[in-house]
Amino acid sequence: MTIFYPDVSGHQTGIDLKSALAVCIKATEGTGYTNPDYTRAKKNARNHGAFQFAYHFLLEGDAAAQARHCHSVVGGTPLMVDVEITGQSHPSLRDTTTFIDAFRRAGGTTHLVYFPHWYWEQLGGPSLKPLSNRHMRLVSSAYTKYTDDSSGTGWVGYGGMTPTVWQYSSSVRFNGMNIDFNAYRGSHPGDQSHAAVDDTVEQFKSIVTTGQLSAAAAAQEDARTWREWETAGKRSLAEIADACNMAPSTILRTTANHYGEYDKVLAGYVNEMARGNGTAASKIPAGAKLWVHK
Repeated sequence: MTIFYPDVSGHQTGIDLKSALAVCIKATEGTGYTNPDYTRAKKNARNHGAFQFAYHFLLEGDAAAQARHCHSVVGGTPLMVDVEITGQSHPSLRDTTTFIDAFRRAGGTTHLVYFPHWYWEQLGGPSLKPLSNRHMRLVSSAYTKYTDDSSGTGWVGYGGMTPTVWQYSSSVRFNGMNIDFNAYRGSHPGDQSHAAVDDTVEQFKSIVTTGQLSAAAAAQEDARTWREWETAGKRSLAEIADACNMAPSTILRTTANHYGEYDKVLAGYVNEMARGNGTAASKIPAGAKLWVHK
């Protein structure tokens, strides 16, 4: 069972959040901005029975001051930290962890971080271990065709983390407005019953408020991690796929999704196979980069 939910900001002032199961509402930005529609939107979501949480748009620098400002607005409401470029602002991974630490010291709750793959790449592809060490959950974004399959663009891991939430569109039509929409996959695959929906929403609430699931739900969560594998030229794609418990086509798809394209070595191998110049037993040349399950 997957739930889909919107996130809104001052650009959607006045939106009715009827029928939303959950909603993420922009509260603050930088050290002084507060969304003038935050309180109204939060009340509207609550009146419709939606689980509501806030987000802070992080700017470069003064992260501790931003955390204090944000906490003065949201208080005990769970928070997602939104990390991306805007104008001349390029918040760093250090800005992000400084904000998280200061926000928690102020008494706030945060376990979600929107740190999209495209921005992670702009920062040089750093390890996101400082975030996972703080029990943060990753929110990715990729505006491509949505799928629950783990090879879907927004579910492929990077920086040592696997996304928990995928922001898959910036233009879903919802109650008269085009807005961002996000997906969370629960532990009831294929079950569309009311009970499964309710339990999935509770799982999502637990992640947003505690960073964790119940033991039973966690056992069913897709917790696979990913890593870069540079081939040594000794195995075929079929042999590598078997070792990683992945289909060869999935390895190629997730590799292309992760890097945006194939590296030249792998692209050459794929082209030769497509021309019929190789077999399933053909060894991948040394130096090709793959993105595979650990």
